[in-house]
Amino acid sequence: MRHNMHVHVSTQISGDYPRSDRGMNSLAPRAPEYKQLVGLALVSIGLASSLAYADPSVNGAEISWPDDGWYQVQTADGETTLCNGGSSCSVEPGSYLVINHTTGIRYADVQVGNAQSNEAQSGDGDSNDGQSSDSIQVSGNTISWPDDGWYQVQTANGGESVCSGGNSCEVGPGSYLVINHTTGARFPGIEVSSSEQPVIEPSEGLINRDNHVELLSQAFSVYTGKVYGDTLPGIPQAFMESHPSTEIEVPPATLNEGESAVLFQYACDNGGVLQNLDTVYDFGDTTRTFTWNDCLDDTVVRSGTLSSRENNVGGYYRDLMFSSYNGDFVSGDTIVASGKFGSISDSNIDPSTIRIDRWTNQGVNYSFKNESTFLEVGNASTDTFYRWLDRTDDVFIAELDGSFQLSSSLTEQHTVEVLTREKLFVNITLDGSFDFIEVRPSVPYPDVPAWSFTSGEIQITADDGSSLRLNAESGDTQTAQITLLQGGIELESFQQPWSLWRDVLTSVQKDTRDSL
Repeated sequence: MRHNMHVHVSTQISGDYPRSDRGMNSLAPRAPEYKQLVGLALVSIGLASSLAYADPSVNGAEISWPDDGWYQVQTADGETTLCNGGSSCSVEPGSYLVINHTTGIRYADVQVGNAQSNEAQSGDGDSNDGQSSDSIQVSGNTISWPDDGWYQVQTANGGESVCSGGNSCEVGPGSYLVINHTTGARFPGIEVSSSEQPVIEPSEGLINRDNHVELLSQAFSVYTGKVYGDTLPGIPQAFMESHPSTEIEVPPATLNEGESAVLFQYACDNGGVLQNLDTVYDFGDTTRTFTWNDCLDDTVVRSGTLSSRENNVGGYYRDLMFSSYNGDFVSGDTIVASGKFGSISDSNIDPSTIRIDRWTNQGVNYSFKNESTFLEVGNASTDTFYRWLDRTDDVFIAELDGSFQLSSSLTEQHTVEVLTREKLFVNITLDGSFDFIEVRPSVPYPDVPAWSFTSGEIQITADDGSSLRLNAESGDTQTAQITLLQGGIELESFQQPWSLWRDVLTSVQKDTRDSL
């Protein structure tokens, strides 16, 4: 079964790095007072395309797509990601949003398990589901709508998004398509005849020339993990050594073949408890799981779970899995985290690799706040790594890829969407050999060479229609091309040196990894 879908092409921060009472990432600049941020919202602005792309298809409960990019399947409102990458995704009956992040094309209203809905989508798609078009009002250059859902204004053919969210949109004269993405109602042929066209200056949008450097720096800090500073907990070794413990038997029935485990429970000063379950697998992996239940640990009350899975066979990796973790510090800092934070760091991994540093976010949701700071990362699925190859050729490779939502003072209490339209990449061969440093006794470690991304594009989009694109292919390896847009219309384009973001891109987060 195959059907047509509404196609939108998506366009989408250094700022504030969280600090606990135990310290602060050295990159952290100061920021003005934060207020409560609005909820996370996925937004998109359009980009007209003359290229033809094969649409995703639906067969039973499976959505599949062609091999022409990196796809993501989300709920219809764009708030929850269901599948990343691959070539297909099995889902429950309903309506879904499918995004090709390589091309930026968005396929809205993909129906699964409802033949009638699918047939309707293969028509012109203009259905208001019984809602009267009178609810859409036009006054001069402004289109407005009731507070009954999340609306988007598009060009008449649906090929370009003009505004997303809010309750009104200023546009130029013409015909427009208005969509209530909450209900699915579509209102074609909304006519605006006023000759008063809004004039938007480059500095008026939420994303503008004045803040673009800081916005990009904060976005890069999420990709590298540095945004978390020292706020993520490590193994509470000092706590366990200074508090009484009781060993609890692990029922054999809970273990798989080849596994062994020990479980200890620690009494916390405030009456709470900490449990430590260590599981060893016969293939070399070890999982350490720490579960806090209202446990006072020095200056912080912790609740939730941290699992650290480690492997030291053929290289070293560590995955940090947080489940409903909360940390409330006596200083007033509060940290909430869930999802998987992964990292690799090692040297002399194999004959062709002499160093690798990597940081990944998988389904990560994180927030940090105190009296003066608020930072929130949502739905983060990213992968960033630096790799030093071949002792004779001295090749260095860096990649940065993925998407997330971010809120901070830099976004003025709004949530912006960050994504790589094409992964940032560099592959360079040095004229001479790597410079080596000694990070551990008798262990030479190659230093980070001077480098800049040479290909790929990252995009940041706000709900007022303003957006920013950084294209690494500027024609000069030392600079990136920056383009500022409003409602999909280019306002200005200029170049900026990569040195502006050198500190945040030099290495991935180390604080949490090294503390485990």
